[in-house]
Amino acid sequence: YSSLIFIDMKYKNFVFALVICFSYLLVTGCHKNAGCHWAAEPYALVLFQLYKGGQLITDSSFLSSIKLSYYQNNSKHYATAFGLLIGTDSNIFYKNGIMSLNVLSTLNIKNYYLEYPNSSWATDTLYVDYLPPSPNTNCEYKLNAIKYNGMVPNDTTVFYQRVYMLNKP
Repeated sequence: YSSLIFIDMKYKNFVFALVICFSYLLVTGCHKNAGCHWAAEPYALVLFQLYKGGQLITDSSFLSSIKLSYYQNNSKHYATAFGLLIGTDSNIFYKNGIMSLNVLSTLNIKNYYLEYPNSSWATDTLYVDYLPPSPNTNCEYKLNAIKYNGMVPNDTTVFYQRVYMLNKP
């Protein structure tokens, strides 16, 4: 009889935990009428490839040495959520030199600067605009516009992910 009470209590605790989790999701989630109370991630992801004179750059040591800077309160900072997607040679993203940038949307920074290890290459400007969380964006920051040196870059798709093609003259 005591083991039956233990199983019954265990079951009640499980149901209670489910009710708490479901209630939390209802209160904090995204509702069409109430708007968003939270965003799952405060980042807008941008994937891109770098081209020079129309040729795709896949040299991982070169791509890994590119830095991305931005200014906040007149002070220069370097983005830490930026770089070559890590993987093996069989990884389609890695083999194709696809880089990623997670824009911290809550900082409201739109202009970034690609700094190359080869000083003969001029710094490039990357403008990234995103939509704030709303029921229409599933409570996520969604990429709205991107410009590379003032121009909208072409894009392609790799495994259902939009990848922007930045062509450095």
